[in-house]
Amino acid sequence: MLDALHLTGSWPVLRSRVLEQVDRLTRQRLAQSDITIDVLRPILSTARFSPPLPVFIADSMLPDGSALPDTELPDCAEHTASARKLLEGPLSSLPSGYHLEIALKIDRQRLVFVASLVSSDQNERPSFLPSKDKVNSIPTPAPIGQAPANVVRWFSALAEAEVPKHDGQLETSQAAVGTFVQIGKAANTRRAYRSAIRGWCAFAERHDLPALPARSEDVATYLADLALRGRKPATIELYRAALRYLHHVAHLPIPTTHALVSEMLAGIHRSPSKTPQRRVKGLTWEMLCEVVDKIPMTSLVDTRDRAILLVGYGGALRRSELAGIQLEHVTLDEDCMRITLPHSRLRT
Repeated sequence: MLDALHLTGSWPVLRSRVLEQVDRLTRQRLAQSDITIDVLRPILSTARFSPPLPVFIADSMLPDGSALPDTELPDCAEHTASARKLLEGPLSSLPSGYHLEIALKIDRQRLVFVASLVSSDQNERPSFLPSKDKVNSIPTPAPIGQAPANVVRWFSALAEAEVPKHDGQLETSQAAVGTFVQIGKAANTRRAYRSAIRGWCAFAERHDLPALPARSEDVATYLADLALRGRKPATIELYRAALRYLHHVAHLPIPTTHALVSEMLAGIHRSPSKTPQRRVKGLTWEMLCEVVDKIPMTSLVDTRDRAILLVGYGGALRRSELAGIQLEHVTLDEDCMRITLPHSRLRT
């Protein structure tokens, strides 16, 4: 019996690929259009595949700290039982407290058996199911091969994760690495990346494409679609960066570095824009003086508004920086006023 199914895409799209390789009886059992995953797994557990499928051993961390690398067995298996038989050779003696799980991975290119080494300790909570008090601080593993909606939820949770409290546990320190990486990016960048990933996952869902990992040709198609919809090259580059970052934090190969994506983006930058970008004239000192002179200065609100305009212009401050200024951030020197903002550059 298969322990799991990994579908890279939706079943209606992958169904034809599976029907090409299974026996006649299995094809008949798969004839119903509204089949669910719960029904699909036992059906494919007894299926015979022609030609036989490759068998992989997924990389795993052993109890002694050593790593079991990704390994493809030299022989193929025509069904789940024969895959288990093949694995008895290289994995004849499993580490104490571990057992073998076999999954069938299905994408539009091929079908493969994937074996994983899993802890059998029922008292030990798996790493993908954190304890209750850590639900908001330790993100789950990347939803590789899952529905686009799961990718959106995972990436959003990762971007919003809080730094966990120190408890001496290795998993807590490992989770803190990803959290600190997220904090290293500006809040606006994280917000823009979340929006970009939502857009990509919606596109993948609409066209039955794998969201994670994404394929280079699908990324190029998506970015071309953005260009056809009139998105500016800078916006398209942002979406590319977000997809690169998504795969980086998921520890997956980066699809955005493929030559197809780079050359397609070069063409977007060279193509004539249908809506030329409008240049906005900047606020000059003379214009600011006219605005300031119009303030009547009859109340504290008038004084505040005048100060905000002058300090913001003189320090080239962002709106969020102006709104965040507190009294303790301001120091008066002999010839200037020094404003030191947390999480921002020093401005004088």
